Amino acid sequence: MTGVTIDTTLARARVGAGVRWQQVIEAAAPHGLAPLNGSSPTVGVVGYTLGGGLSPTLGRAFGWASDHVTALDVVTANGALRHATVATEPELFWGIRGARENLGIVTAMEFDLFPVSRLYGGSLAFSGKHAEAVLSAYARLTALAPDELTTSIAFLRSPDLPAFPASLPGTCTIHVRVSWLGTAAEGDALLRPLREAAPTLADTVADMPYSAFASIHADPVDALPFAERTVTLAALEPRLIQRLVEDLGGESDGAPAIVGLRHLGGAMAGPSINAGAAGLRDGEFALWVIALGDESTTASARPWTDAFFGRLGPWLVPGRLLNFMGRDDVGEEAVRAAYPPATYRRMQEAKAAYDPGNLFRLGHTIPPHP
Repeated sequence: MTGVTIDTTLARARVGAGVRWQQVIEAAAPHGLAPLNGSSPTVGVVGYTLGGGLSPTLGRAFGWASDHVTALDVVTANGALRHATVATEPELFWGIRGARENLGIVTAMEFDLFPVSRLYGGSLAFSGKHAEAVLSAYARLTALAPDELTTSIAFLRSPDLPAFPASLPGTCTIHVRVSWLGTAAEGDALLRPLREAAPTLADTVADMPYSAFASIHADPVDALPFAERTVTLAALEPRLIQRLVEDLGGESDGAPAIVGLRHLGGAMAGPSINAGAAGLRDGEFALWVIALGDESTTASARPWTDAFFGRLGPWLVPGRLLNFMGRDDVGEEAVRAAYPPATYRRMQEAKAAYDPGNLFRLGHTIPPHP
């Protein structure tokens, strides 16, 4: 299940269920093509895509990865191997792109690639003491961002764990991650107000081959346990900026290691002719909270996160990014809240058709409609 095939005529890839993004990048790049991959080269392609697939490099330009799937090979609960497309198994094809493991086990997937070989991308790092200035500049950048600009912003704190230097726990830095599909000169003009908002600790934004995408987020490559939670936010208006500054800026006050906002909109907003059940079509940002460590270490982050989400109430938008929902959000109420009501009901009906006995019931379970 680790095979990758590139069809250069159709600009399409076919992968087995064990393939990770780095394999697809390496296979597609020589042909000047790129997929709607995530931030890490080690993430599995199929699981990422069935949860929607928010690409931090190409998402706003081309949309959700799940909307660009063209075919799926699926083993359903009765042991049948089905080739699901919009023509052959339309309801299974729609639902599993969002229901994930609830409707069957995907053994292979086909999806679109895009003519992208280079990026103007990288990261800008700032001290947490400049949180208000940086967030305000970032709000202005995202409010007027063209679809070719996909960005995120993260508040990072080094946790008190053996893998991190003892002198760093609690120190807050702010990282703005950038992916621009235009020229370097155009990208410089877009980022100039952000670069002028506060002194940078580091600035790695430059023209790069698409195959170097992993350097933008610099996700860890070694295994590390973590817990995650997510909500969806409206645009960054002044009161929300102040709320985020008070909760996340400055020195550690119990905040988890990572709190990030990924900019939505662009091609990810609104309807798509090939849309599945996944994808946040409304809202401006997916907010992601990550606590590092095992359950005993991350337990303290749960009450902090609950209180933090409570304070964000006026700016919350319905729906949650499925791939950012962790082990604390596997209950039926939490899963139901991730989808529009009509979508959740339709997925329950698909579950009743393809898995009436609820064989696939681990993780974020969607029970069959009675």
